Amino acid sequence: MPTSYLLNPKPKGSIYFGILSTFLSMIILGSIPFMGWLMSGVLGGLAAKGKGRGFIAAFLGGLIVSIALIEISHYILVSSLSFIPNNFGNFSLYTKLTDTMQYTNNSLNTNEVQTISAILIDGAVVTGIGGLIGGSILPNENTFEN
Repeated sequence: MPTSYLLNPKPKGSIYFGILSTFLSMIILGSIPFMGWLMSGVLGGLAAKGKGRGFIAAFLGGLIVSIALIEISHYILVSSLSFIPNNFGNFSLYTKLTDTMQYTNNSLNTNEVQTISAILIDGAVVTGIGGLIGGSILPNENTFEN
C-alpha cells in the first residue's frame, strides 16, 4: 500500500538537507541582493521543516556561502575568471561574478571589518529569517487527525 504525506503521522525534516538546499539556492539566487537571500532561506526552512530547524539550517547555509565569498575574494584574482566566457561562452555569468568579486575586493581593501560584518549579516541573518519563515510554512509535525 503506498504511503503519502497524509498517512505519515510525523514527517521529519533534515537540517543537513536544509543547509544543502540553502547553499545551492544561494549560489543560484545570490545575485538578487535581498530577495534572493530571503528566498534561499525560505527554501532551506521548507527542507528542514520546522521553525528552529529552518532558522539553523538557513543561517548555517548562508554563513557558509558568506565565508566562501569572503575567502574567494581574498585569494582569487578577478582576471583568473576569464576562462568562463572562453570555454562556456557565458558572458552574463562572467559579468556578474567579476562585478561581485571586484566590489567585494575593493570593499575589503578599504574597510575590511565593516565589509566582512556586512557580508556575514546579509548572508547569514537574512537567510536565517527566511528559514524561520519557511519552517513556519511547513512545520515538522503533521496536524491531520489519525
